[in-house]
Amino acid sequence: MNRKVDFLSQEEVKAIIKLSTPLNFRLGKEIFDKGGIEIIEYTDNKIIADIGDSQRRKVEFLSTSNGLQWSCTCKRNQKKFCKHAVALGLEITKSGVQ
Repeated sequence: MNRKVDFLSQEEVKAIIKLSTPLNFRLGKEIFDKGGIEIIEYTDNKIIADIGDSQRRKVEFLSTSNGLQWSCTCKRNQKKFCKHAVALGLEITKSGVQ
């Protein structure tokens, strides 16, 4: 995917880092670096992707009037970004933070 998702603001991009644990950020960046992201659906306010390598998970980002909402089929703590959500966040923003 070579495009940015226009519905994410700079605040939402920063939320990727703030909303993940250091471990989930590191693991999500590893998935991102390996290209383990397949975009399934892309609309003006929603993106759904298949994330991972041997264990694939479905992640959804939704932009609402209340800000960014997300879900992942891994069912980890939904108050923090799991590694799959981090990977998708990095993919769609092309942050590629070192």
